[in-house]
Amino acid sequence: MYDGNPRNFQGLLDFRVQAGDVVLKEHFTNSSRNDTYRSKTIQNELISCCGEIVRKTIVGDVRKANFFSILADGSTDCSNKEQMAFIVKFADEKSEARKDFLGIFPCKEGVKGAQIATLLKKKTAERGLEMENCREQGYDGAGNMAGKYIGAATLITKEYPAALYVRYAAYRLNLCVAEACKVQIIKSIMSVVRKASYFFDGSPKRQQILEKYDKECCPQSSHHTLVDVCRTR
Repeated sequence: MYDGNPRNFQGLLDFRVQAGDVVLKEHFTNSSRNDTYRSKTIQNELISCCGEIVRKTIVGDVRKANFFSILADGSTDCSNKEQMAFIVKFADEKSEARKDFLGIFPCKEGVKGAQIATLLKKKTAERGLEMENCREQGYDGAGNMAGKYIGAATLITKEYPAALYVRYAAYRLNLCVAEACKVQIIKSIMSVVRKASYFFDGSPKRQQILEKYDKECCPQSSHHTLVDVCRTR
């Protein structure tokens, strides 16, 4: 039953009409109920079309770069099904590193090394990329991904020797931070920093004083470390 809330999509269309879009207003006024193109089905089709355009643009940029890396990680969703996030890394035309998301895929066949390797190769090909141009694989250290004999990385490298496996740095950093936080002195330091950030963040006057002394202490720095800490805590 309609509850009076037009939702985001319909609300944006209504806003366009109110802003003076005559063509859109005439379309809604004169079209039959089945031809307004604003149902949930049409919304999903529009989202799908936008996603496809974004994917094609990313793949086009990757193909220009020629060589690329694949990054992947799995997680279990709320329905207790394993999903694989797929990311591609490459150097753009400005020689700057880019990491772009290309999709989340259900691991329907299973989560063993061979099954993951097959899924990654299949999805890479479906996106219009050639595994022959893959120069790196980035996964975590789980046995099914990094196993020496039957891990996904090992199986892919056997078929594509140039696709070397590199355990991604963010995962290592996460492990280091998690382990460091178990040390009492570090736990105490983080507690002090958090309280200090609340002290300054809760008062504009104290924040201004902090910014003043921060600039005096670091006149050559474009980034004021103390202020940044208090704002991000």
